[in-house]
Amino acid sequence: MATSDLPVELWLEVLSYLPRSALRKMIGVNRILFELALNDLYEEVRFISDDKGTMKTFKQLSHNSVSRRVRHLFIRPAFLPGMDEVRPVEDFRRKLERRVSSGMFYLKNLKTIPPSEPLNGGPQDSSYDVLNIARKAVKCCPNLREITIIVHDHVATSMFMSFLDSLWASDSIGPNLRKISIDTVVTKMPLFLKPLTKYAKVLSNLEEFNLSLSTSRYHHTATDWYHAIQALASLFTAFKQTFTSVSFASMVIADLGAIFEPLPRLPKLRKFEFSAITNRDTLPHPEGLSRFISIHQSSLEIFIIKPYSRHVSFHHSDDAYTIWLNQQEPPDSPKIYSFSQLVLPQLHTLDVGLRDLNRYSVDPNLSTRRLLPDLHQITPNLVKLVMTDVKLSTGRLTEILDSLTPEAGSPPKLEELSFACYVLSPHIFDILFKKMRKLKALTIQYDQISLSVNSNKFESWDNTSRFHNLRQFSDAMQARSYSQWNLRYLRLLKPSSCGRGHPSIADMKVAAVSFSRDLVMDAEFGYKPNSEVSSPRHDVHRAVLPQDVMDSMVDALADLAYDGHDPDARKALVQCLSVSRSFYSKARPRVFHSITRKEQILPCENWDFRRDDLFFEVFEGDLLRQFRPLATQVHEMTIVACFPTNAKMTLIDSWSSSQEELDKRRERIPHILDKLTSLDAFEIRADGFKPLIWSTLYLGMKFSIRKICHTTRILRFHNIWGFPLSLLGVCVNLKELSLSKITELQTGICKWDQKAFDNLEFLEIAEVGEELFSKAIVFRPAAFRKLIRLKVTLPSINQLSTILECSVDSLKILEIFSFENHFSFHPGTTSKLAALRTLRSLRLCSSATLTLPECFPPELMTFFIVGLADDSPSSLVDLSLELVIDTPDINVPDRQNILPLSWQKRWTKLDLILTGPNYPVLDTMNIKFIEHQSSPATKGSANLDGTTSHIKPNMYTLERQSLTWLRGYFEVALPRLHSSMVKMQLEYCILRAKDPTL
Repeated sequence: MATSDLPVELWLEVLSYLPRSALRKMIGVNRILFELALNDLYEEVRFISDDKGTMKTFKQLSHNSVSRRVRHLFIRPAFLPGMDEVRPVEDFRRKLERRVSSGMFYLKNLKTIPPSEPLNGGPQDSSYDVLNIARKAVKCCPNLREITIIVHDHVATSMFMSFLDSLWASDSIGPNLRKISIDTVVTKMPLFLKPLTKYAKVLSNLEEFNLSLSTSRYHHTATDWYHAIQALASLFTAFKQTFTSVSFASMVIADLGAIFEPLPRLPKLRKFEFSAITNRDTLPHPEGLSRFISIHQSSLEIFIIKPYSRHVSFHHSDDAYTIWLNQQEPPDSPKIYSFSQLVLPQLHTLDVGLRDLNRYSVDPNLSTRRLLPDLHQITPNLVKLVMTDVKLSTGRLTEILDSLTPEAGSPPKLEELSFACYVLSPHIFDILFKKMRKLKALTIQYDQISLSVNSNKFESWDNTSRFHNLRQFSDAMQARSYSQWNLRYLRLLKPSSCGRGHPSIADMKVAAVSFSRDLVMDAEFGYKPNSEVSSPRHDVHRAVLPQDVMDSMVDALADLAYDGHDPDARKALVQCLSVSRSFYSKARPRVFHSITRKEQILPCENWDFRRDDLFFEVFEGDLLRQFRPLATQVHEMTIVACFPTNAKMTLIDSWSSSQEELDKRRERIPHILDKLTSLDAFEIRADGFKPLIWSTLYLGMKFSIRKICHTTRILRFHNIWGFPLSLLGVCVNLKELSLSKITELQTGICKWDQKAFDNLEFLEIAEVGEELFSKAIVFRPAAFRKLIRLKVTLPSINQLSTILECSVDSLKILEIFSFENHFSFHPGTTSKLAALRTLRSLRLCSSATLTLPECFPPELMTFFIVGLADDSPSSLVDLSLELVIDTPDINVPDRQNILPLSWQKRWTKLDLILTGPNYPVLDTMNIKFIEHQSSPATKGSANLDGTTSHIKPNMYTLERQSLTWLRGYFEVALPRLHSSMVKMQLEYCILRAKDPTL
């Protein structure tokens, strides 16, 4: 019997229990696993050989469904010729150089040509075909973000270097790259680094750079080392404004301190990793390394240092590494010499590899030397500490924990700790509980469990002894209670044959009985850089909230984020996507319910393309696009047209090429807009005061916007020059329409749909030409027949007369702003106002300045209210009159001059009209005053010496005083309303210059 497929969340849960290799075997089960398997298959493309399989892979990248999945390109060209294959050519060249240089001194510069330069006269390059196909295929990968290049003792041919140069070009993946990793030898460093420096302006988004120096069969010279240092310094200078993470690893025996000496400061560097053989040969002068770390003390947040390279080496670090970590100062060096002299206030993560002092003992005094200096002086804000490579005794552990404690006695800020020891005993937990009360995550790798702290680390225990010690350890832990400890994650690792620790579920369960019920056991295998990730299969006490509770939490955050405009709630709502699958399924439609995209109209030098790339990556790389596409979750979209400032605008002579690059990026937008099938609201506005010229929009986007107007329910257009009237002719499903600052209307040949504007219920217009609605009614006479709410801000009341004529039988809510005395009525407006038999709510807003002879209410407002009930009784239920007052720096008594007693005649007229037979159903009368102060108000107070001091009165006190005075004023001005059944509501609000306008 056919059954529906399982939800995506269940398939992801099933895959979490299987090895990664099993995913590809399930590629034919269903569409979900097919998409997941393709993502895993093409996430990394490995370019190693030039065989048919590699060429087939690159040819498949020509398909967009495959190329958009590629994230990482791994290049290790084993097909390049080895150094020994071109040895005769190099020998001949070196002999020629020696002969020429010995006879002609001015030609000695020929000797400086490194032997690693590409050879153009060598054997024919057989890799032409695969490199040519690879060059074209990589250009089709829009989401490729990372490249790894590994070349050791191979000849970098000119064809291969040309292929690499094509990757950095602007028409390839260069602008999208985020991370580049290079593993090479010293002689080839300039060969790979100089092109990156050349294309620095194209690689504007490069943030991470990893460099690994490997050993070579051919020793490098001092000249090679000098050129390598200069190439690296030039690279860092070119990318000093973009690099945020730098990693350096070396197996080479050379002066590594010299390579860091000329490097500039990277203002945005947050992470630095140093993994190298550290001894007296590689770090004879550590001042360069110390200086490089010191100049980044204001930005460095993560520091990883290991006394070994990432690969296996015959060399090892000696006591020079420990001396560099701990020695206070050298005897005769005025520079910063050691790690203990640094101060890194921004550092929150330190991953340090310790050195076993007893393994390579040279100095008998090293056994008493400290492993780490006083960390509270070097890293006062350290949150995470990882110590590897040395198994700590209880004394060593206590010494390091004491170095984290400030002298003032306040507890350390450390929240995550990871270390290794020989014996895990309850005494270790006692020490950590006493000294690390703020610790939240703990990882310990150990050999044995015992009650004795001084157990022999080389002791061999049989199964009976292990069971006996585990039983004693369990009894000792049950006798302890760490309920007041905030420890949340626990990870206990035991050694295995693979060389890495594996989590011990049994030992963690025994230790967890002493902690609170919120403790989570981290039982995932493999290295995990983030200790907050836990396995759902081995939690000690896993609390699962009911689905309705999680839904209520997400709904509350969404209401605060969108209705309350709370940025913190918005961030919390986004973080719900990574809490669990249940939270993800509920938060996903709420997070992407409303999106805003900034659209580049003209070429700009400093435009942030990372925001565009992230937008495309989210929607084009949607994992669930075949079943629950992300585009269907979007219900509101806003496009903000951005123009470059004069300082950032591209030069006019380079606009043609810049415009072509811009159009290539913008042509991806229509494909996304066409997929927004659930879109309910769409808005286009200009960013700033400069209007959006409609003709500057991308042509494909115009067609997509026209399709959206045909289906969407809410449209908003703001600050547009040259708006096409034909765009409104396709709005057959439109419910709400908002237009403001629409100038230079384009009429042209308009074909209006017979159902356009038939369902329009809400209309908001402000600063719109009068011809827009007059021509709209000509094309569609039945427009506005179902209009319920009208909100207008008009320079003339004539537009209002045109709209009222069409919506006379449906309009219920009418709001008019900027109701000033300079308005003029059309001769037939009075009869049209009286014909509004369905009107229930009326809001009239005016503005005034105390420095001008203006009064409230304006004469036109009084005429408008009279005109509503000119011939027959009005159906009005709610009436609101508002006045926005722009007040300069005035005193409190001046505020009472807003409504002088001489203006009470107009209120008396309104009092007679509203309580007469023409308004029989009037229920509420609202009068609101909004005072906008250009500067804080002050009032005077008399001093003992007869002078006057000016102090700033409390805003709420001023509001209460003004409201009290208004009540007394209107009790006299509107006596009939106060004695009738109409509800009178008075409001007085004061806005300061820094407050947002209402």
